[in-house]
Amino acid sequence: MNAQEIANGGAHDWAADLGEAMASHREDLDAYVQALEQLPTPPGGWEPAAWLLVAVGEVNFLAREYECAAAVFAKALRCHGTIGYPFVHLRLGQCHYELGELVKAGEELVQAYRHAGFELFTREDPKYFVHLKTALAQPRLAQG
Repeated sequence: MNAQEIANGGAHDWAADLGEAMASHREDLDAYVQALEQLPTPPGGWEPAAWLLVAVGEVNFLAREYECAAAVFAKALRCHGTIGYPFVHLRLGQCHYELGELVKAGEELVQAYRHAGFELFTREDPKYFVHLKTALAQPRLAQG
């Protein structure tokens, strides 16, 4: 898939299988950045920008570059169509967890859980679900 195909909407369909596909495709990062540069400004108003940012964030997450990944996922959540998207909240929560930002991690993991339930956590390291349960035990987060 080239940058033009991604910018024209191919990224949205491809995002569903992103976690598995990106494990060995770090070189695709350049294509995502090029596609982002082709979007009209401001890119946050265009849904393809969100999915391109999710792809960039996933590359960084899989490379264990959690600070960069967190910044990119947070930016993706400010784009059209991503508020409440469980996968983005999950990954942002995982980044915060890995950075030792446990309150923020709990907030994002709770959002992911509320939108997608336990199923979203089944293919992830169990430590994230354990942290989710801890966060849900906090009255402030449990009430929503």
